[in-house]
Amino acid sequence: MLSTISTTKARHSANIGIHAARREVYVRVEHILGEVVDQTDGFADTDDPIADLRAVAIALFAAVVERPWLGRYLMRDNGTQPNGVRMYEELGRHVMRLGLSPRDTFHGVSAVLGFVIGTATDLGQQVPAEVRDGTVSGEELIARAADQFRAGLDLVLAGLRLQADA
Repeated sequence: MLSTISTTKARHSANIGIHAARREVYVRVEHILGEVVDQTDGFADTDDPIADLRAVAIALFAAVVERPWLGRYLMRDNGTQPNGVRMYEELGRHVMRLGLSPRDTFHGVSAVLGFVIGTATDLGQQVPAEVRDGTVSGEELIARAADQFRAGLDLVLAGLRLQADA
């Protein structure tokens, strides 16, 4: 009986610890996303919603490249992440300016967000051999990856522009 009580208490304590750790991550995610959304809210809208969408995507990319774990949390159910919802809304605001159907607007936001998060998160997954052996610096790798990211983002955004012009 005593061992059952001890085991139950140990499980309960472990669950409390896991819950506290999750809460801490949630607070960090919300804080970081809040900073990104506040930053992008400050961007002045131009006559080109694609350029505005690009600016928001690049700001989000920079935040996730610095913290690859952030992407995993952003892609979760945002019903519990107010700043995650705000990020979707910020992207959606610019896509809606293209005059697409609601379905195409949803797909556009999903495509941009998926590309940003996927590319940024991928950078933090594994350090390439050329960085480990010192042939390429980490900064150079990130600069190259950022160039590739911008080129890919421009292709995604060109597709959105074509869709809007159709």
